[in-house]
Amino acid sequence: MTFSGFSERSVEFLWGIRLNNDRGWFLEHREDYRRYLEAPMKALGELLQREFCGQHPELMLTVKVSRIYRDARRLFGRGPYKDHLWLSAARREGAGPDAPCFWFELGPEEWGYGMGIYMPSPGYMAKHRARMDKDPQPLMELDRLMREGGFALSGESYRRPKGSGGELSHWYNLRSFSVERMQEVGPAIESPELGQQVTKGFEFLLPFYRYFSSIPADPEPVSGRMAEIGRRR
Repeated sequence: MTFSGFSERSVEFLWGIRLNNDRGWFLEHREDYRRYLEAPMKALGELLQREFCGQHPELMLTVKVSRIYRDARRLFGRGPYKDHLWLSAARREGAGPDAPCFWFELGPEEWGYGMGIYMPSPGYMAKHRARMDKDPQPLMELDRLMREGGFALSGESYRRPKGSGGELSHWYNLRSFSVERMQEVGPAIESPELGQQVTKGFEFLLPFYRYFSSIPADPEPVSGRMAEIGRRR
């Protein structure tokens, strides 16, 4: 399947879901979903599997397109459908919740792509902070690269700060994170060149992926109390 871009009809469907999030409306427009949203997203996924994942077989990444249906256990008063669709390139075999992934997302107002971890474990984030404490320079270099490349850091912060983090405080107090590039929906999504743009974006983010993929192998961080005892000795 060749990726030729999304269309105005793709965005119209997403707006329709946002304004009419019920089963009756979706069933009436299901063919629009399949033709204008699901099909081009799968075509983009095939392109990324071939052009990006295929160039880095050592990462063992597989592209998967999300479902439009929300998890029935997590509706929280919202409708049964998502008003955005995404795909992810991630390691599926033997990977836990702390494995980073690449992603692309299209919504009614914005689209973008990036790399991050949606729900990292507390243990992973403790190792992340310990690495920053021990040697902040590698992440500082990545942070500079992120800004120069036109990407931004986003994520959910802890309710109670974990510490100052110095120059990396914007990393230090996040409980989840994503390095991403988001922009308003416009003509760019309708071009076949969108696939190459996302591929190049993923290539740019490879150093970030490798950095965060290596964190689980770090030693368990020493607690604040034990670290203080060690210094006294």
